[in-house]
Amino acid sequence: MRILVTGGAGFVGANLINELVEDRNNTITSLDCYFTGKKQNHVNNVKYLEGYTWDIDKIFKNEQFDVIYHFGEYSRIVHSFDDINFVSESILRGTPKVFEFAKKCNAKVIYSASSSKFGNNGKDENLSPYAWMKSKMVELLKNYNVWFGLQFEISYFFNVYGPGQITHGDYATVVGIFERQYNNGENLTVVEPGNQQRDFTHVGDIVDG
Repeated sequence: MRILVTGGAGFVGANLINELVEDRNNTITSLDCYFTGKKQNHVNNVKYLEGYTWDIDKIFKNEQFDVIYHFGEYSRIVHSFDDINFVSESILRGTPKVFEFAKKCNAKVIYSASSSKFGNNGKDENLSPYAWMKSKMVELLKNYNVWFGLQFEISYFFNVYGPGQITHGDYATVVGIFERQYNNGENLTVVEPGNQQRDFTHVGDIVDG
């Protein structure tokens, strides 16, 4: 099977590729702009290309894929206010290009949607630029199925953690920060009032799904 993983050098994408590459019938290509992806995440027998999703039709003008795992979007809520221009480019410009490319290839899309839209009984859909833009792409993908017959599956991620998670810098995940603090013998940073609850999902379960 010919597989394209956007964001294949990122946290979730790299873990997915590590599983997909075990099947020798798969030919795997990664497209990543390395905003948070790392070349240290590369594995053997995978073709890695550096580029933006909004150029997908130019980058792969002579290639076809059977399945596209679209994980190559901006994926932070808080920082999306400061990064709104790049968020818009990544999601509102890049993702429609991926859907259109998939339509031309007759490829199935596996889309990593955001669970942020479900917060506060759906009110959090408009809470941040990231949440709103991601929710619009879910609508667009469903409409591509109605309009053009594009096949798809949507996976909603809930605070994914596990091997390869980002532990340092502005884009570190909550559990990644906890991991770093624990390994350094520091107290874990828990904001007041301290009794909040969140759903967390191990990246291995995401990959299995």
